[in-house]
Amino acid sequence: MNAFETDVLEHLVLPHFIPKPPRIKIATISIDDLYCRVIEKKNEDAVAHPIQESPFYKYILGDKEAAHRYLKEKIGIKRPDAKLREFQALVNNFEYLSEAYKYNYICTYERGGKYFILDGQHRASILKHRGVRKLDVVVFLHPRFRRLKKLRHLLNWREKT
Repeated sequence: MNAFETDVLEHLVLPHFIPKPPRIKIATISIDDLYCRVIEKKNEDAVAHPIQESPFYKYILGDKEAAHRYLKEKIGIKRPDAKLREFQALVNNFEYLSEAYKYNYICTYERGGKYFILDGQHRASILKHRGVRKLDVVVFLHPRFRRLKKLRHLLNWREKT
């Protein structure tokens, strides 16, 4: 890792359920190479979808009911309205990697030239909607990272058929 990547890793903002990896790289990728997790049936593995097929991208396009149903029926959130208000505030105010968000990279792992989002599906949906074509992401690098129990639920997904 270079000095910049070391600094990013040291300050990287991650949710509590994602352990900090020992190594990362910063990659500039096409947003069309990003895939997000979408739960199609409750209690089943998530399926990898292009961002524009996510319920949050559809929400930004105006299909608010799709995101509401997804949060309530697939994720199990009893009152999704509060989550959707938070997401709308992010849509209105988010500037990717601006000073206020400079360590809030979209975090991914790469497999076969595709980048699977571990953290950042909402941000990726916003950027896709804004017409961003290329972006910098963090790619987790760790030979055993797929075996980490804490990440198993994030990695246990299949590609869309």
